[in-house]
Amino acid sequence: MTAILLQSEEYVDLTFKLRGEPIPLDNGYMIYSALSRICPSLHKLESIGIHPIAGIPTRNNLIELTLQSRLKIRINHQQIPLIYPYLAGQAFHIGQNFYQLDIPDYKPLVSSESVYSRLVIIKGFQDSINFIEAVQRQLDNLGITLFCHFPSILNKRMKRKNSGRKAGQWM
Repeated sequence: MTAILLQSEEYVDLTFKLRGEPIPLDNGYMIYSALSRICPSLHKLESIGIHPIAGIPTRNNLIELTLQSRLKIRINHQQIPLIYPYLAGQAFHIGQNFYQLDIPDYKPLVSSESVYSRLVIIKGFQDSINFIEAVQRQLDNLGITLFCHFPSILNKRMKRKNSGRKAGQWM
């Protein structure tokens, strides 16, 4: 793995206790949209990350929030004043449901040799092939060399590339 160009000391995870109704399992973009409504500057920031919210999965693709459920926003420490007054102690809604944020704690980032994400969203890249290329560009810009594994996307891509070929015939 190559060294990351961004200094990890520059970034923190703002961690808000979260209370409210069950929330959809894939909640990253919904949370981002809801928070952007109460904090418009959030939508303009480039280098932020909103972690999916953890809880107890239900049968209907929702997550029941628990006392340990947290909203985590990864942000450059210099950008905290741009969002803190809008989010600390505030309420927001998704559909008919309201959610309450507490005053956040912050946690510095800890480096790791490997990472995993069940869900990655890059604004403007919904097509799978363009998305993979965007991921690679962003990693290259950060000076990160790693192996990305996208099983369902890669399988579809291989089928498309190999269509019309005889068995055993490759490029």
